[in-house]
Amino acid sequence: MITLGVDLSSQPRSTAIASIDWSEGRSRAATIVVGADDEMILEGAERAHAVGISAPFGWPDPFFEVLAQQREGWIEEPRRAATVSGRDEIMYRTTERRVREWLGLKLMPSTSNMLGTTVLRCAGLLSRLHEAGVEVSKAGGGRVVEVYPPASLMAWGIHEKGYKTQTAARAHILEQVARRISLDLGNYLSLCVESHDAMDALIAAMTARAVALGHWRQPVDDEERMHAPTEGWICVPNGTVWSLVGAPVSVADETATPLPVEETEAVNWAVPVEVAVLVEEVALVEETAPRPAMEPEPEPEPEPEPEPEPEPEPEPEPEPEPEPKPEPEPKPEPEPEPEPEPDTPRVPGMPFNPAPRWNPAETWTPTPTWSDDADPDEGRGLDPFGSNND
Repeated sequence: MITLGVDLSSQPRSTAIASIDWSEGRSRAATIVVGADDEMILEGAERAHAVGISAPFGWPDPFFEVLAQQREGWIEEPRRAATVSGRDEIMYRTTERRVREWLGLKLMPSTSNMLGTTVLRCAGLLSRLHEAGVEVSKAGGGRVVEVYPPASLMAWGIHEKGYKTQTAARAHILEQVARRISLDLGNYLSLCVESHDAMDALIAAMTARAVALGHWRQPVDDEERMHAPTEGWICVPNGTVWSLVGAPVSVADETATPLPVEETEAVNWAVPVEVAVLVEEVALVEETAPRPAMEPEPEPEPEPEPEPEPEPEPEPEPEPEPEPKPEPEPKPEPEPEPEPEPDTPRVPGMPFNPAPRWNPAETWTPTPTWSDDADPDEGRGLDPFGSNND
């Protein structure tokens, strides 16, 4: 049996393929290439018995429903898009949520902008494979299936954190795989350590072998069976790595049929010498790698002597309370002015002349006199200015 693993990316330069030959009871890397285009993938898939592609095979069904509703007018449940759980149901496929429940891995959804072009490229490849007569099953179990390398490693119990960025982690993965299935990588050993794309393609080819043997988690409930044929289904192994070469799958999976005994007699369970040497070299390189020169730490500046605490200022003496001002004596009430004397009474029979007032400029005081020429009938005999006085 020959299995092909594809680590698909949006660009060929980041796409890797790996084929493993499982014949004669052993596993041998036949081809590993980084920088594969569509033609190389199609040619390898036509010659392989099982193909595992690390890329989403579709988009969530609720996502299409929301797009169709928005195109016709307005979405039917607008409040659903306002909550985190509602958006998860729209943006994540059923299989992506199941992998998170099973293994605790949170996958990047196929609806994200970073995977958009990769999903489109995968859709084109699947269509071309279907046209070429290759069986493609989005729900899993066919000749071409969807895989996710980190989930496969965790399901096998050989997951190493940070293997996408650390060469030592990839070397440890190869060491653990070699202890279990004695995988012969030949001249591709250093490539798998240097490139995480090559490593993912290799794990995808191993996962395709597990699916071909029936050692994978299939859709079980109604929701999974309804959405898997349209959204796609990530095939996660449910056995151990030994199941790939015929050892018992697991205690829980008694339905898996191991390979015939004659195919397992030639398996060498020891770690290949080249793998052990490479692991030691990687560890030695990391230990002896020149580290960037670090500038000497500046000597700590002497702590300044504490300034003497200023003497407390004497408290100011309290100001004497001002003496109360004496209350002013009440001013005496002014004596009432005497009422003015009434005017000179009017004498009957005489013309009314008011009494003259005193003028200090005058030096004399007029004296009223009687006039002999006054007419008694008229009553005007009084001369107030004393005109008769010589």
